[in-house]
Amino acid sequence: MRLLLELLGWDLKLVFSSSQDSERAYFQRKEINSQLVADLVVEASVQRHSSERVASNTCSLSNDGSVNGRGNCLVAGPGPVLKGFQSATGLEMASEFAGEYEHLHPARASYLFYEKGDFSFFHHDVAHAHVTIILGLSQGLLPLILFPSFGPVSENDVKNLNAIEDLKIESFKSEMSTRFGTRAYPYEIEVQEGHAIAIPGRHIPHARPQQSVEASVCTMCYSFLTPEIRWRTLVN
Repeated sequence: MRLLLELLGWDLKLVFSSSQDSERAYFQRKEINSQLVADLVVEASVQRHSSERVASNTCSLSNDGSVNGRGNCLVAGPGPVLKGFQSATGLEMASEFAGEYEHLHPARASYLFYEKGDFSFFHHDVAHAHVTIILGLSQGLLPLILFPSFGPVSENDVKNLNAIEDLKIESFKSEMSTRFGTRAYPYEIEVQEGHAIAIPGRHIPHARPQQSVEASVCTMCYSFLTPEIRWRTLVN
């Protein structure tokens, strides 16, 4: 694993942090101040009234190699609490994860509300999400599944992705393994209430399987003007 990370240009001192997750790669975890989390939960409940359902039934492949995934959930814009979190604590965490304190800039932020049966299928994050931070705002969130070994995605891969119908977590992982072999080895990250995780959201495809209960998160995206390859989507 370390050789793979070195080839991808990762700084292993950052990837393998000295926290309780020191043996995990590809992400960083941080517990967020409980009062800030409580304020975000209150704001989320207000913002939900103006949320919109975002739904897509098919995956598609963009020219830059990224996958626009299937999905179904409610999305709401940020209020002042989330904006403040994004520009302060969130930016500090993203910068620490990236090892960059001058060239990383906040992009967009939003609240995501998953009702029972909602999901976010295999996808890359949007173009300006070189670092994505996800903060759990409730209990009941299924793990975020990363696919760090998948590599460049082809049109045939997209056809296979679109053929997967059962999105419950164990069925989804089994189907991915059957169709893609070791490329689809799942790397599961628990997203706990009150804890934030940072991932290279544009570089590594990931998914949230079908939720069995309601749950919510807030997400923040950070971008580089000229990202290194370790932050960009791989292209065939």
